[in-house]
Amino acid sequence: SLNKQIKIISNFPLEWTNLNGLPLMIRHNTSRVFTSPGIIREKLILNNHECKLTIDDFNKILVISSFPAGDDISADMSLELEKTINSFNDSRYKALIEHLSKKEIYTTSFESEIIFEVVKNKNELIQSLNKHRYAIVVFDMHGGHDKDGHGFLQLTEGIIYPQDLINNAQIPPIVILSSCDTSPADRNHFNVANAFLCAGAKTVLASTYTILSREAANYIAKLYKRIKLYLPERILSEKRSLRWSDFMTGLNRR
Repeated sequence: SLNKQIKIISNFPLEWTNLNGLPLMIRHNTSRVFTSPGIIREKLILNNHECKLTIDDFNKILVISSFPAGDDISADMSLELEKTINSFNDSRYKALIEHLSKKEIYTTSFESEIIFEVVKNKNELIQSLNKHRYAIVVFDMHGGHDKDGHGFLQLTEGIIYPQDLINNAQIPPIVILSSCDTSPADRNHFNVANAFLCAGAKTVLASTYTILSREAANYIAKLYKRIKLYLPERILSEKRSLRWSDFMTGLNRR
């Protein structure tokens, strides 16, 4: 069966393993738990109560962006999301929705708003996270590591270690890191993804290697489309819940 749930306990990204020409994480619903250090393993394995969200929790999606002045890729995410949002206001899209409604094909009035905020420093980042409660937040910024291998996020004014957010900021259950090397295969365990898991996130989408800004922005736009169009159809029309891992694996397959 292609829908088996696979939980990998490993430090190495075995979800990329070639299985009949496709990565394991595409053929199966796959997630990975690091084997060390112990504090992270204990949190993921022992503090494993389910986090239940409703469709209304996705009414607003927070995107936090921060880049050094003059960075060539600073507008990639905002431009891609703006293009996607405008497509929903296009007359052809509205005509299609009206046509489907008349054919009694399932349509929904569900709206999901992108809250796009630009921050410069640690304090502004914390304020943005604490302003409202969100189910999902996307971090649009550079990722990196210091000389000791500790992962950080690059802000307009300096860097921030996600560990500094613990007890200072509300961390949504779903964290998307549109940044390079946030869960690298060639660094230590003090990476950005692990830090967000320790800070309270229930699931983190991170990068094992460097990523291209425009492709990352396109991926986030497709994620937004899937939340706006597919998620309510799956939940409201089929009247049953959906695991976030299933939702993301389906997106990756497509």
